[in-house]
Amino acid sequence: MTFTGRPFVIPDAEIFASINTSLSHGANFFVSGEFYGIRDPEDNLHMLKRYFTAHPEASDKVVLSVKAGMNWATLSIFGKENISCVELEVSLWATEIFENGVAEVCREFGIPIAAYSPLGRGFLTGQFKSADDLPEGDVRKHFDRFKLENFGKNLELVEMVKGIAERKGCTVSQLGLGWVRQVGGWWGGLRVIPIFGATKQAQVAENLRSVELTDSEMAEIDEILKSLNLPEGDTSGTWRACCINNQVIPPHETMGSSCEVIISVGNALVCCMLGV
Repeated sequence: MTFTGRPFVIPDAEIFASINTSLSHGANFFVSGEFYGIRDPEDNLHMLKRYFTAHPEASDKVVLSVKAGMNWATLSIFGKENISCVELEVSLWATEIFENGVAEVCREFGIPIAAYSPLGRGFLTGQFKSADDLPEGDVRKHFDRFKLENFGKNLELVEMVKGIAERKGCTVSQLGLGWVRQVGGWWGGLRVIPIFGATKQAQVAENLRSVELTDSEMAEIDEILKSLNLPEGDTSGTWRACCINNQVIPPHETMGSSCEVIISVGNALVCCMLGV
């Protein structure tokens, strides 16, 4: 939930309306964290408290994942827990998990993937035409994929999939989210759940419109992705996760970066940032 991660303050009324729109469309898996705030790291948690205070009827409709910093000594308190899902970046420009073995392990053990930044922090919506379109103070200016030297190649991807979206009568955003929803099944037996960060009611409604891609359209997109030598770079920092034999593996033994997994403790989902 990126409402509190913007350089400007979004009014509660606007936030609450967007959350209610999401729930009314059946989207009830919300991801929060104790560091989802620019002015105060815990702003997102405070915002959720205000929302549930104003809308107590929504409390039993929401599946809430709250991530927090954790080290291996703390994790050992829980013992060996089943991994409920793994949070990873998956989008049209972030397909590494299908090549580095992570998707294969998740499929083997039936672990769903919660796909963060499924629209590449907004780039894959088609709203940007140049690096100058990013406002001053926008944190995305620091991400590799948004830097001037990478912008043109990534924009080429957007323009190529835009043609498919126009043929289907949908937006580029809807096409991108539809691809993320279907890519696990198309790849083979993997469940991928996109978690997008829209802040306005209209964006929420647009992104939740279901767009089904045919096998031929999935294959066409696959050929586009193979034809482009897209610049590498994590859209959201160095968050990564990996699991082997249904156990969390320390980041220094896998990809050399922090590890983010969601484990079930009782009836709660706990998202842990490990190795931070």
